[in-house]
This record gives sequence, C-alpha cells and structure tokens, in this order.
Amino acid sequence: MTQKSKQSDDQLKDIQEIRGIMEKNTRFLSLSGLSGVFAGIAALAGAGIVKWYFIKEGIDYTLGGAESLSQENLQFLIRIAAGVLLSALLLAWLFTMRNAKNQKKPVNNKASRRWLMHLGFPLLTGGVFSSILVYQEILYLVPSVMLVFYGLALINAGKFTFEDITYLGFFEVLLGLFAALFPLKALWLWTIGFGVLHVIYGGLVYFKYDKS
Repeated sequence: MTQKSKQSDDQLKDIQEIRGIMEKNTRFLSLSGLSGVFAGIAALAGAGIVKWYFIKEGIDYTLGGAESLSQENLQFLIRIAAGVLLSALLLAWLFTMRNAKNQKKPVNNKASRRWLMHLGFPLLTGGVFSSILVYQEILYLVPSVMLVFYGLALINAGKFTFEDITYLGFFEVLLGLFAALFPLKALWLWTIGFGVLHVIYGGLVYFKYDKS
C-alpha cells in the first residue's frame, strides 16, 4: 500500500468516525423494535375487542355517525382507545429504557427531546382534532384523522431517529387517506395501520438494529 492510499484510508476512517459521532448527537437511536411489535399487538387486541363489541351490540358504526352510538357506547370506545394508547406508550418506554441501558446511552438528551417534540406536536393536534370530530358527531372520519396525523408525526420526527420510521409514516398517511375515501373499511384500515404495520415495522427494526 502506497503512502498516498494509506492517507486516503485514514482520512476516510476519520470522516466515518466524525459522521458517527454527529449521528449519535443528533439522532435518538435507542428506540426498540420490540416496542413497535407489542404496540401493534395491543392495537390488534383493541380492534378485536371493538369489533366484538359492535357485533354484540348490533352497531353499524360505518353508516351511523354518532346517532347510532349511545353515550355508553362512546365511553366504551374511549376506554379501549385510551387503554391501547397507554399500553403502547408504556411498552415503548420500557423497551426504550432497556435498549438505552444495553447501549449505555442516556435517554434524556438533546436528541431525544427534539425527537419527542417533533413527534408530540402533530400527535397532540391529531388528538384534539379527533376529539372535535367526536364532539361534532362526525365519527366516520376519526380513524382517518388518527392515521393521517400519526403518519405525519412519524415523518416529522423521522429525521431525529432511524429513517425507517419515516417510511412507516408514509404508509400510515396513505392508509388514512384511503380510510377517508372508504369509510366502510375504516376499522380494517385502522387495524392494518396501527396493528399490522407496527408489528412488521417493529420486527424489521429489531432485527436490523437491536440484534446488531
């Protein structure tokens, strides 16, 4: 190996090391793929319970808007949605903490705060918008709004963590738009978006990053 080629190799290694350091400081890389898998399982379980409840109560959610749902029905749906959300958040926190501990990285740093801020604002906006739709008795659009704003949140936060999460966001937005176009299929599309896609995404991230 010539002196010139050796210097080029050394410079390339230096650049790669600098790039790695910058990525660690600007990206939140402690997210665990297992949190996505179990969040998807929680969503699938919640969707199954809601479907069972609709059949048991004889509710045709896709046709009726709020006039086909009693106050008791709405409270049940809100409890299920809250349970799925809390379960997903708790699992994400537990697996992320475990991942950070294994990697010996801090969870509360500038990168994680930026990631959380860029994820949280679209999610909060979507949650408020969904609540307004429920209040205005426009229930058939709620699954679509949840998917679209969740997808936008993932896209917005993707530049501060694994880029794979951005692709998940695109699929979520696409499913949300289809849910608006085909409200009769909204529950199935919601199940695919929050359940199936999360399991697939979580599995890919786990084997791509966690295992390595």
